Amino acid sequence: MDNDKIQVDILGLSPTPAPGGGGYALILKEIGGERRLPIIIGSFEAQHIALELEGIKPPRPLTHDLIKNVIEQLGFSISYVYINELRDGTFFAKIKWMSEVWMKLIPGLRMLLHWRLSSLFLFT
Repeated sequence: MDNDKIQVDILGLSPTPAPGGGGYALILKEIGGERRLPIIIGSFEAQHIALELEGIKPPRPLTHDLIKNVIEQLGFSISYVYINELRDGTFFAKIKWMSEVWMKLIPGLRMLLHWRLSSLFLFT
């Protein structure tokens, strides 16, 4: 792995005051280190990540499950998700496929896909 990446995992979720309510901080923790990074996500994504953290399986497949299944059925696999930019208070990331293809997605969906399919890294 490149030296300019820091591998992280999801530590937990925390409600956060946000305009209009419903915001959550997704807390990422450096693997093998002490650093933490909060990323603000929407309530939809937070609810589904909370289900995963608690080991609760919803009664029907959710949107990110569908995307995961489509990706796997097409024979693709994700190498990792790479958070590489902070612009106007929003984190942006790329999905690195096992090939040389990169894909940009909205932050919440990237987190859900990461949780189900790959490793997560931060750009230093």
